[in-house]
Amino acid sequence: MPLFSPRFTNSLDVGGGNEINFDDPEIVNFLNPVGKDDYVSADVALRNSDIYSTVFQLSADLASSKLITDNSQNQSMLNNPTTWTNGHSFWQAVYAQLLLGGEAFVYRWRNRNGIDIRWEYLRPSQVSVFPLDDYSGLYYNVTFDSPLVGIKQSIPSGDMIHFRLLSQNGGATGISPLR
Repeated sequence: MPLFSPRFTNSLDVGGGNEINFDDPEIVNFLNPVGKDDYVSADVALRNSDIYSTVFQLSADLASSKLITDNSQNQSMLNNPTTWTNGHSFWQAVYAQLLLGGEAFVYRWRNRNGIDIRWEYLRPSQVSVFPLDDYSGLYYNVTFDSPLVGIKQSIPSGDMIHFRLLSQNGGATGISPLR
């Protein structure tokens, strides 16, 4: 999961390009301020059956809830966001990631008219988040699993759904509840 430099100069500064993956054993040193051991990685946390079952149950319950909109086309996307799996599994993955990492990412695939045709869940390790030069928004670089797509750079925030939990920088990024 891309994470940002903890040396913030102001509440809007999310750093740029400094990232480390959750698979990297140095993640704990990167996240913890010197002398504090209050962070648990998702990998370690999920080995605890209580945490695993809690995250599984919460994400399943959230995925079972019905998201409602007045627009029938948008409702169709919420009910069946992807062709790869059913809507419940898609939303459970999003909610589980949000609960574990504090952020979840979904890419909006659109047709020529700009209408959503499907959404793709992205692992945080596939996404790098950067602020615009004037800090008026964010843009994303994404590495897709499909070699036919590869890497897409400078994706505008309108093409991504970026869920954030427990933000400490004005909502630009989320913080893991495991921290």
